[in-house]
Amino acid sequence: MDKQELDKNIIYLLDKYYFDENRKNHLINEVKNSKNPIAKYILHEMKKDSVKVDNELDGRLIKEIFFHFG
Repeated sequence: MDKQELDKNIIYLLDKYYFDENRKNHLINEVKNSKNPIAKYILHEMKKDSVKVDNELDGRLIKEIFFHFG
């Protein structure tokens, strides 16, 4: 998984699981404006915000992101 694919996957997760538009947009902008992968930071923020992943495929995607960038 390269940075471009990582960013696409993280933005997908943020868009799906965040309902607070301000928070979602803030995190998406962080992803888009970062020159380096910030997956660990985003996953930490999702945990801190008590984001509940509701399907197995998204759970696997998070595990794959963490494996490569966590």
